[in-house]
Amino acid sequence: MPDCRATKNNAASGLMNLARNIGGSVGISFVATGLARRAQFHQVQLVEKLSAANPQFGIPTARMRAFFPAPALDPASAQEPRCSMPMP
Repeated sequence: MPDCRATKNNAASGLMNLARNIGGSVGISFVATGLARRAQFHQVQLVEKLSAANPQFGIPTARMRAFFPAPALDPASAQEPRCSMPMP
């Protein structure tokens, strides 16, 4: 802005700041949209492979179920706290 008169210097500076802010906002919105779309794409790719009919998913899941058996709790005992923290 070297050719700007001193009286219009504030207005020119304000316009430059406005253009920078708008450019930054548009850039951030493009990046955020791109990230959201890629995340959605990858989620779809993962869900396609995670099916009960897929043996590559079913075998490890069955192994985890055997390793971590579900505790048999009745509803009354499920509400009881398992451990107590000492109160200061």
